[in-house]
Amino acid sequence: MFGHVEIKDGAVQTARTSYKLDQISVVSCIRPFLAPGIMMSGFLTGFGFAFSDILYQSEILTIGILTLAALGIGLSVGQLKLLSHDLRGSELSTAVYGFYHHLKKTRLAIFSEMNEQSKENSS
Repeated sequence: MFGHVEIKDGAVQTARTSYKLDQISVVSCIRPFLAPGIMMSGFLTGFGFAFSDILYQSEILTIGILTLAALGIGLSVGQLKLLSHDLRGSELSTAVYGFYHHLKKTRLAIFSEMNEQSKENSS
């Protein structure tokens, strides 16, 4: 994980910012590099097929490795964004980059903690 997210004491803490759970309005987890990764993979695949008759095997192998790397990075890198009620209308938000699978679990844990807090507050 490129950034650090921790949930404790009713707050979400990242490397630079801490948010109270009751102030968070949106928690999203996206794959920001998926579209560019797919486009690069498509371009490289097309290039490889178009010029396969004049490329050396090592060049074809390099194109194949770059294609898989672009697609792999696009699929595995994720971004967790935390938006607060206090920051509405501004560009300030906390974004943590990491592995998509891990960030998705973190997003679900934050949402679960938010639901528990809202139930406690309404009781």
